[in-house]
Amino acid sequence: MTSNAKSTVDTTCRIAVAKNSFTEMKAILTNLKMPSQLRYRILTCYITPILLYGSENWTLNKTDIRKIKAAEMWFLWRMEKVKWTEKITNEEVLNKIIKKSNIVSDISKRQISFFGHILRKDKLEYLAVTGKVVGKRTRGRRRTLFTDQLVKSTNCNNSIEPFRKATKGKLIAAQRLLTRHSKKKIRH
Repeated sequence: MTSNAKSTVDTTCRIAVAKNSFTEMKAILTNLKMPSQLRYRILTCYITPILLYGSENWTLNKTDIRKIKAAEMWFLWRMEKVKWTEKITNEEVLNKIIKKSNIVSDISKRQISFFGHILRKDKLEYLAVTGKVVGKRTRGRRRTLFTDQLVKSTNCNNSIEPFRKATKGKLIAAQRLLTRHSKKKIRH
């Protein structure tokens, strides 16, 4: 995260490092003699953790999400050795290997888990995430906050109240509460 609280630089850096690691393992990941499910498992074991390193504290905007999804498709297209002249859609490549994209949902799960850890402790991280920063706000539209992104990904009716209730001495852990909200979103 940079000094202006954006994580665009970090996401592009992580994508570049993951692509570099993919090219180092190209002989294994693009070997069509291996089953595609096995190659995908190798991808999720070695390349995806490199891509998602530090994603717990990213505040993603639409362009970041688009870049991450594009990187995932880049990996899958290279794994299947599909050329752009073959006129195959991204959905066809996805259905051939994994049926649906899941990197963005993995990021939101990691963020929810990380936020649960923050809420259970009354430390500096808790103050940084839930408190207000002293000073003037810059001109223009308000930036997406970490808590706004969590509320959006868990569908909590645009309120952070369930997260605050979990921190007021209740026995229910914040992580369980957040996980329950994310499961409701997945069911709908």
